[in-house]
Amino acid sequence: MSSNLYYQQRPDGIHEFLFTGRGNGMDEFFAILTDILQAAPRRQPLYYLVDVTHGGKFAPIAELVKRFRRLQVQIPERAPGRTAIIHAPGVLLTLANMLIDTLAPGEDRTRFFTPDQREQALAWLAAQDEAAGDETGIPGG
Repeated sequence: MSSNLYYQQRPDGIHEFLFTGRGNGMDEFFAILTDILQAAPRRQPLYYLVDVTHGGKFAPIAELVKRFRRLQVQIPERAPGRTAIIHAPGVLLTLANMLIDTLAPGEDRTRFFTPDQREQALAWLAAQDEAAGDETGIPGG
């Protein structure tokens, strides 16, 4: 794994990404995300915990939009995602939420949490799994 991004699939099935702050990490993020989406069954929701609290040099919004759109074209039929983003306080969430709403298909869900809300983020992902009625995903609790 690169020094820009730490990735693991947790025992509970959540795909955890931690941007380390040593660089951009976007190339690695999109490469891993592409692999995950290509390998996953279409109807099985995928769960992501993305921690961006350790700083780093992130791509401009326009570049992120372009990369997500390219991924949508590359994999038009894909599993729905549930994403909890751990962010530093003070992030412009209105802009971020607007971006997410624009990019994400109707089946995807994203919610933002501060670092002290990590356990709430994990609980939200578990609750999303229960609401989706998926029998193979993350256990609640």
